[in-house]
Amino acid sequence: AMESSALIEEARKKVHAFIGGNEQGTVVFTKNATESLNIVAYCYGLETLHQGDEILISIANHHANLVTWQYVAQKTGAALKYVYCDEQGNFDFNDFKAKLTGHTKIVAVSAAVVKLVAGAHAADAVVLIDAAQSITHFQHEAGAWDCDFLVFSGHKLYAEFGAGVLYIKTALLEKMPPFLY
Repeated sequence: AMESSALIEEARKKVHAFIGGNEQGTVVFTKNATESLNIVAYCYGLETLHQGDEILISIANHHANLVTWQYVAQKTGAALKYVYCDEQGNFDFNDFKAKLTGHTKIVAVSAAVVKLVAGAHAADAVVLIDAAQSITHFQHEAGAWDCDFLVFSGHKLYAEFGAGVLYIKTALLEKMPPFLY
């Protein structure tokens, strides 16, 4: 048991370094990106959002980063707002800026649009980066990006199925209830 625990902790440190995590964040192992998204939705979204709050997501999000927020919006009364794509099919930053308000509490997008983190934080929103599709394409820097959550599935990196990652700022993790009791 001690050897197994030591191996898991070593793996956690390696993943943390691989995604460019910093001392503000920690790595939680999950089954996959979908479970990681659900943990954030259930343990952060359902616990913190209320009527009048807003969730801002890309219309081009992966299905798991869409339906979780539809559910949270339905249960909390928060408004779900979509950022559309521009004429070239890219994330429309002008649409994002127009829809980001003081009521926006969660921004959930892919890693391709990490440059919006500072703006979202300026509006007091947390940012979830879904890196499931991007993790193999470029170096991720979760700490430097200052994202609040980052998720991906291990099988995208040739790991076993059933290995997922949720990178989360420790201060947020400490405020969240357990996902499973």
